[in-house]
Amino acid sequence: MLNSINGTDSVSRKELSMLAMDFLKAIARKIKSELGPNPGRIQKSVWMVRDGPNCERSHECSRKILDKDAIWKIANEMLRKGFSEQQEMKIALSTPSIKDNTNFIQYLLNNWLKLKDPFEFEDPYILKLLDEFADAVLHGKIVIRSRTAIGKIDMASLPISIEENCVNIHQISAEELWELGDLEQYNMFYPMGPTPSETWKILDVQLKCDIPKVFSIEKVVRVRDSVLITLRLLSPASFRIIDMGSSFNYLSPGTYRSIDASRTSMGRGGGLNEEMINLLLISWPRMREIMESDSHYLRLPAQRLLEGTERKKPEDAILDYAIGLERLLTAGIENELSYRFALRGATILSMEYGNKDQYYENLKNFYALRSSIIHGSIRNKVHKLSPNDACLVGEDYLRRVWWWFFSNGFTDAKEGLTKGTKKIDDRILSNFIR
Repeated sequence: MLNSINGTDSVSRKELSMLAMDFLKAIARKIKSELGPNPGRIQKSVWMVRDGPNCERSHECSRKILDKDAIWKIANEMLRKGFSEQQEMKIALSTPSIKDNTNFIQYLLNNWLKLKDPFEFEDPYILKLLDEFADAVLHGKIVIRSRTAIGKIDMASLPISIEENCVNIHQISAEELWELGDLEQYNMFYPMGPTPSETWKILDVQLKCDIPKVFSIEKVVRVRDSVLITLRLLSPASFRIIDMGSSFNYLSPGTYRSIDASRTSMGRGGGLNEEMINLLLISWPRMREIMESDSHYLRLPAQRLLEGTERKKPEDAILDYAIGLERLLTAGIENELSYRFALRGATILSMEYGNKDQYYENLKNFYALRSSIIHGSIRNKVHKLSPNDACLVGEDYLRRVWWWFFSNGFTDAKEGLTKGTKKIDDRILSNFIR
């Protein structure tokens, strides 16, 4: 099987794929000889189904599926004892042109058993599996994947391909409902979490990257969070975020979930209409750059917008929105913060929506409440805005002001904020002169 190139043994992509296929087929034959042609178990799963416009009910189902635990035991016993196809693989993975890949056979087996039907060798998913295996072995390229369920929010059209073959949103599939609702696994993964629902959308992020020197899933998590922040910028709707886990295909066989696996982002009614989805697709490349930056001035306000909607207390949410608005509205100001904060904000909002005086009053009252919260005197004063009303003002205005900077082209990390605030101040001055 091996070729000699310049006196050094190496294996081609095609040869490696053939060896891997022979290896998996040998295991499949052994399994079928011991467990029969369809080794199965009964799977019981539960999920929520629609029972009216705003109502759901629990739905429990059972079906026969492959008993992958039994399959796994036989496969591992084969690896322990050794067999010819396994030996061929080991030889291929020990050539000088390939780095130390002693665990790759185990990862290949693990990924094969994740397939819906591992015994269907004509399935295109097998070919995808072999391609990923070859990329990992020959080029040190692996796939980091993160799946996040998004509940409550409606989307006008699905699936949404935000970044082809990388970032997508789709309606939860029947197979995903079976997987997430599996009663044997459910309590392990989500002991306090929500029951899966057929109304969930799935955000699927898959990144191909070099095998990292340091074990980290930070890269895929940052892309995922960038999408979630962008959804919050686009729509004031409530939605629920359920972390289904992140994983490496050829670095570690486990799935890793955040400590806070389920979060609720509170908002008003609605969802993503066609116009918002189109804006998402058009804006995403620049959005991703901004959200993944540690220093871009537009990232912190957008992040605070999402974090504010997840707060349980309105006072905490107000501070998040205030921090975001201050980042955009108080640059270069040393005195009269409250006045300039309200004036700049009202100037931006009135450019498109009019009614400058009302925006000014709302922002002035919002800032006054924010100051009382910070100084611990909120209960000693009478405020024109209640905490709940201030939350609505803060969220709505932060979203609109953020989009003003973005849509007017002030997206440069170094000069964008300076140029944006200059345009606002020039507008204020021109109105004053008139």
